[in-house]
Amino acid sequence: MGNNTYSAAYNFCEQAKWNKSGLLVGEESGQRSPFAGNATDDKLPNSKIVFRFAATYDWTEPSLPNKDGFLQPDIPYDLSKPLELNDYKKIIHLSSKLNFEY
Repeated sequence: MGNNTYSAAYNFCEQAKWNKSGLLVGEESGQRSPFAGNATDDKLPNSKIVFRFAATYDWTEPSLPNKDGFLQPDIPYDLSKPLELNDYKKIIHLSSKLNFEY
């Protein structure tokens, strides 16, 4: 996962974390959680500035490890370049040091 992890990809990572079905590798997610899917547009009466605000409040339980609302990976890993074979070997080595139970 990484800073382009939004919407369905974020939901996938969130479910994987909740269900302990795998390890998240990469960078923090790009989507903040909780997020408001329902937004309302409005306009200030004098300046006519248009703005959008959340119309609902959302939260998730149990809460997952996050930093300022952004889901954190189990194994932080730089995703600024395409991963190569040695990157995958390093990730496997790092994962073997974690005490993770399926």
